Amino acid sequence: MFRQVNFDNKTFMPCYGLAENALAVSFSDEASGVVVNEVDRDILEYQGKAVAPGAETRAVSTFVNCGKALPEHGIEIRNEAGMPVAERVVGHICISGPSLMSGYFGDQASQDEIAATGWLDTGDLGYLLDGYLYVTGRIKDLIIIRGRNIWPQDIEYIAEQEPEIHSGDAIAFVTAQEKIILQIQCRISDEERRGQLIHALAARIQSEFGVTAAIDLLPPHSIPERPPASLPVRKRKNVIRRLMLQAFMCRNPWHESNCRGDGRYRVYR
Repeated sequence: MFRQVNFDNKTFMPCYGLAENALAVSFSDEASGVVVNEVDRDILEYQGKAVAPGAETRAVSTFVNCGKALPEHGIEIRNEAGMPVAERVVGHICISGPSLMSGYFGDQASQDEIAATGWLDTGDLGYLLDGYLYVTGRIKDLIIIRGRNIWPQDIEYIAEQEPEIHSGDAIAFVTAQEKIILQIQCRISDEERRGQLIHALAARIQSEFGVTAAIDLLPPHSIPERPPASLPVRKRKNVIRRLMLQAFMCRNPWHESNCRGDGRYRVYR
């Protein structure tokens, strides 16, 4: 779209920023444009490593170069134990620097942690390559099935490639029983076409990821446009996923024990 109006691709400057470190932690190189890194999807999902595709690669995942840390700022990728990991290993993105907040309001534990260490675990996942940061997703969004890490946005993207499905109309999540649910706002009224869509999406997800997903077609406007105003904007999609998961649990009798007695959502944070 931008190319049609002669917009220079090199003008784009991907970065990594968050409110907790106003305004940014890293910026891509000037005039480099959008630089991406392709990795073997199976190795990424099973081993948590961003390995370049090879002759045996079945599918690839692509991530955007978000640049190197700004001066006086630091970026480390750490494992679950809080230890730094090697390049190309996916882990928790941790940051430090003069722009880092002193802690969350009313959360003494976060304030004490930052005061003691000078570092913040952002809740994001990513890896470093030659010092450049690549963000792969949110920790709370991750779907873990039989030791395989699947990003819900990859499943949602498959649905959004269908001509009848708009961007933002699909939400993927996993239940406590490790059942993947793909909910889609669907404007199709023809039952035969709806059946074809469900079959096609289930088959493609099985082919792409080797997992089974239950496809749930919803009426338009079923997916909330925004989470409660009191929650940070950057957590929007994650919050919506959890809202939709609770709604799904309430509608299905085998999940009734997880639903509030008054029928409202119970959101896990």
